[in-house]
Amino acid sequence: MSDQPDKTRWLNIFLAVFLLGSMGAYAYFKASEIRALPYRFDENTIASNGSSILDTSNNSFTVNWQYGQPKTFFVQSPPPFEAGDQVAFKLMKQGKNVIIQEYHVWESRSLWYTKLFISFVPLVVVLMLFFKEFRLSWRKLIFYRKI
Repeated sequence: MSDQPDKTRWLNIFLAVFLLGSMGAYAYFKASEIRALPYRFDENTIASNGSSILDTSNNSFTVNWQYGQPKTFFVQSPPPFEAGDQVAFKLMKQGKNVIIQEYHVWESRSLWYTKLFISFVPLVVVLMLFFKEFRLSWRKLIFYRKI
């Protein structure tokens, strides 16, 4: 009778690993735009996974492009970002001009590291409090309250 919860526990672990693996496989095979190659040029598409904006105007923006060379793109409407921003974008060619289809302005790395550190400290505190009270049984894969 005590074997029944162990069987369902192993089944749940297997299902969780299978679900996570399936989501990873789906992202790998179906979401190629997530892993867009930097400085990609297709016949109608231009993509970058993070370029520094050097200058902007009402009808163009200049980026730090491949090998550190500046490249200017002429757009139909004013770009929604400013000089100095780090931007990932996807552009569609339309004659000499391009249309901004997608863009993402990255926040500064120092701000990102600060957020990471602030988020990491409570996690460590919670884990310390948890393991002060409980221990893991590797044989049964469950937590027991310390006596």
